[in-house]
Amino acid sequence: MDWAGLPPELLDSILANKLIECADHLRFSCVCRSWRSAARSHRMPSSLPWLFLPRDPSTTILQFYSFSEDRVYKISLPEIRNSGIIESASGFLLILGACHENPKMLIINPFTGTRVHLPYTSCYFPDSSSWDYSGSIIVGKFGYHSGVVYCRPGDHGWTRTEVHTAGFSIDQIVYKAGGFLRY
Repeated sequence: MDWAGLPPELLDSILANKLIECADHLRFSCVCRSWRSAARSHRMPSSLPWLFLPRDPSTTILQFYSFSEDRVYKISLPEIRNSGIIESASGFLLILGACHENPKMLIINPFTGTRVHLPYTSCYFPDSSSWDYSGSIIVGKFGYHSGVVYCRPGDHGWTRTEVHTAGFSIDQIVYKAGGFLRY
């Protein structure tokens, strides 16, 4: 049987109705090129979250712990060479290259391979940050200023806006139910 030749409707049905764990979705995408293409067009299933484990900066291997399987998965991402992982949100990792050696900024979903290149800047990333991605806009609070910044994929720069919080600081930004919430 030619597994790569299965009809797209059957692949869509399997992805939508039978794969309930992220690991199953990943295994499905490893079968062949056509299955990987089908998997990228579907959202990862909602299941127990995976824990992003500390990484060795000398390698491009990331490790994730699956609570549902009590297992560690290793994923290689060449894009993280000479770069730092700032934060993770919405299944994406925010990657920032060193200013002089590797000036890049992007978010990567390590499971689906989705990459979104962002306008490079190092000035928004001192010590504390919170951000989230809706699929069409990235909103973040980076550093200690009172405002937030945002950009859309393809923008050439970040737009800064002041947010008046009546003396409170923004500790978290989360995209939920069609909007960004701040905590």
